[in-house]
Amino acid sequence: MIFRPDDLDEIITLLKNIQPDFIFYGSDIFIETADTIANKVCPKFSNPVYSSRCRENKNIINTTLAANGFKVPKEIVINSLNDFLPHRIMYPVVIKPCENSGAGFGVKQCMNEQDIIEYLAEHSYQCVIQEVIWDKEDPDLQISYSVDGFVLNGEFTFISLQKYYKKKIDNTFIILYVEQLDSMDTFSKNIFNQIGKMLRALELNNGFFHSEVIKYNDDLVLIDLNPRISGADGIVDKMIELSFGYGVIQCFINKVYNKFVQPILKMNSRLILLYNLSNEKFNHVKSLLSFKEQVFNDILYCNIILLGNYDIAQLSKDFNFCKSLNEF
Repeated sequence: MIFRPDDLDEIITLLKNIQPDFIFYGSDIFIETADTIANKVCPKFSNPVYSSRCRENKNIINTTLAANGFKVPKEIVINSLNDFLPHRIMYPVVIKPCENSGAGFGVKQCMNEQDIIEYLAEHSYQCVIQEVIWDKEDPDLQISYSVDGFVLNGEFTFISLQKYYKKKIDNTFIILYVEQLDSMDTFSKNIFNQIGKMLRALELNNGFFHSEVIKYNDDLVLIDLNPRISGADGIVDKMIELSFGYGVIQCFINKVYNKFVQPILKMNSRLILLYNLSNEKFNHVKSLLSFKEQVFNDILYCNIILLGNYDIAQLSKDFNFCKSLNEF
């Protein structure tokens, strides 16, 4: 059931009777609704309603970050083709929905004016057109970083840093694979510090985050705020659990409720996304020594494979085999 921010009396009354400890975002949309409910039901752990749009709308997010001194992409907001035509744009650009573009939904790289016209003809929502921010580490792949953790009353707990490798296929960036990085080294700590400053500027005082950034010269640029736990049926959090012995949710329970959750034995892990995977090839993947779990993602339309192994050489062998199966 979906409730509007101005019609919440029924659900607020119900939740007050239940007395939940927390109300957090489970999606990148309806953030204002969740903030309104949390302020009424458990105000100690809530985010300000007046700044809800700063955590939901990409243009407002970037405007807020720019006002606080952070690097953001050059961009214009358009509601229709008529909004777009007067602008002179340096190509290539990226066009995406202003809201709810998690997992790359609706994101397209446009090489010319015709690409944008065709995109707008197929989509009716408010869009943002941005300059392409490209990490120059790899000439063929786009590199970004995803940070997972949670914040309680402004105190941040950073748990995981992952490196995403993406490839441009038919003017759309698709994720190829994900590496888990050492969350204790200087590189990770510097990214955590910058992300914390960004989230404070956006007044995310309570809740989970699965934020994505990209390096741009000496700056970090926020690509997606994602004020929630990671998606994909929980497989990202399971990768974190394999790598560190505990996932984000387990760490949250330990910290908030002081309930010790026995960690699992840590191992090397990777995620790989396989596109157009036949049943025969999938059976080969399931037989690998490093195979742990698979989910099918309806947004990316691919199989997400979790690999884990104590033996890094075996993991690398199985990972390379999976890479050889990808068809685009």
